[in-house]
Amino acid sequence: GALPRQHFTSSFDLIARHPRRGDRSRRLDDRYLFLETVLSARETLYISYVGRNIRDNSELPPSVLVADLLDVIDTTVSRDARLAAVVTEHKLQPFNPTYFSLSPRYRSYGKIWLKAAENLGQGSAISQPLFAREIPEPPEESLTIDLEDLFYFYSNPVRYLVRQRLGIVLETADAEFENREPFGIGRWDQETLGTWLLEELAGLAAPNSAHARAEASGILPYGNYGSAQYRRICSTVDSFAHLALPAILETALPPITFEMCASGVMLGGLLRGVSYEGLSRWRLQPLSARDVFHAWLQHLALCCLAPEGVTLRTRMQFLDQSIELREVVDATGELTKLLRYFRQGLHAPLPFFLKSAWRYCEEAVKNPETALRKARETWNAPDFRAADFHGESENPYYQTAYKGCDPLDDEFVSIA
Repeated sequence: GALPRQHFTSSFDLIARHPRRGDRSRRLDDRYLFLETVLSARETLYISYVGRNIRDNSELPPSVLVADLLDVIDTTVSRDARLAAVVTEHKLQPFNPTYFSLSPRYRSYGKIWLKAAENLGQGSAISQPLFAREIPEPPEESLTIDLEDLFYFYSNPVRYLVRQRLGIVLETADAEFENREPFGIGRWDQETLGTWLLEELAGLAAPNSAHARAEASGILPYGNYGSAQYRRICSTVDSFAHLALPAILETALPPITFEMCASGVMLGGLLRGVSYEGLSRWRLQPLSARDVFHAWLQHLALCCLAPEGVTLRTRMQFLDQSIELREVVDATGELTKLLRYFRQGLHAPLPFFLKSAWRYCEEAVKNPETALRKARETWNAPDFRAADFHGESENPYYQTAYKGCDPLDDEFVSIA
């Protein structure tokens, strides 16, 4: 048992509320029970107590009952002898190597702790990858996907594998609400407000509706500062409008059904936003590898379908530059290759990292000898943090799958 016991007094306990001389003493009862326990022991008496603080590891005194017993022992032997012969201070962890030595006082028979004790102190030398071998075939329903699923896979193949095959989510699920007044406009809020302004310019929304929606949604900071931020975004949208408005005003065809099968994977879905001029995409953001790859998948689907009367091209407008993708001769072969890698990535992590691969390919066109080094600059965590830049390797899924190893190898180069 645990002595002294914890006593909780009920609100209707009149004896506790109005104590009198001669009432039963719980404290004396515990001392008596402890004495009976000591006197009842014949061969072994085992008493344990928490002797260290769990926060700072400082020494904690035993309970009054145990302290009284130790004081009695002190009267027969010296304190040093008592500590050596009676009190045993155990180690913090059960896998401490002392428990598996020849010491008669520290003994453990746990096989799992023995394995941990053998590996103690080796650090990353014993780290094992999350996927030591390939996992079994996925269920049939996992092999039917659409273009958005394929893009979600290639944006982070390890995340797709861990989430879809293992059912593990590493990010925190609960979104935290802002508890302070905003003094700036975030990147995504700027794009949302810019989209509303472009809809105004295109005649798809009522005049001045963007400002009203921004104020109602809490995007704009209060007062003159918020007005200044609004005017700044309006200026950016005005200079970008001549690039984006033609794409917004194009008459889109009805969604086109797309289907193909390769490597046992059925790729289907609807291709939206196609006009006779092809596909047009725009973002009120600088060019990013993610947006280009997303457009590339849709462009391959467009070239596979080759609708009658439609120009097989995809135009992308960004704040800093424009890109046009032209007709791909073997679009089916390119999608087949992507589906083959997708099937491979359902069994083991696929060493494809969108940002690092984009950096590698950009540099490979200029100087192939320095391409991999540039890719590592994007992959590795920066030595000095600049703004909100994070190395691609800092993603929790990549950290889990590639702990202790370098994934930027020959296979990465080949896939990139």
